[in-house]
Amino acid sequence: MKFSLIPPNQGLRGGARVFDFDGFIAQCHAAEAAGFSAIYTGEKHEGETSYSPNPTLLAGAALAHTTKIDVGVGLSVLPIHHPTSIAADASSLNTRYGGRFRLAVCAGYFRGDVGPFGVSLSGTSERMEEGAATDLRVTGGQPDQARDAWAG
Repeated sequence: MKFSLIPPNQGLRGGARVFDFDGFIAQCHAAEAAGFSAIYTGEKHEGETSYSPNPTLLAGAALAHTTKIDVGVGLSVLPIHHPTSIAADASSLNTRYGGRFRLAVCAGYFRGDVGPFGVSLSGTSERMEEGAATDLRVTGGQPDQARDAWAG
């Protein structure tokens, strides 16, 4: 059996929620030393959460500060991102860090996941299907065929 960890990247300081990069990296080191198989971070743009508005960037930092543990985005809200950009970032990290990067995408489940980007919840299913298909094509070496007006 394998175990993974989702370390928080925020902490409370003086009653305020603040980004805690050093704490996040320290927990990544501890997870690697303890033998965990993976570390994950997720995407969130509104609300009280310890997820990140840019989980891929945070995962890249974790990869750069570790040597063996897999690091992933376990969940990125695909309908708000251009799928070719998601595929390119994931491929770059996975290549640079010896196959240790993992990516999971989702459609988003409340207005705060997609609304700030001009995407309605009613449009997430279509964007999710098209985005996932594009990601699979691009990472398989086929040309990008996502629609031109992808973003919001």
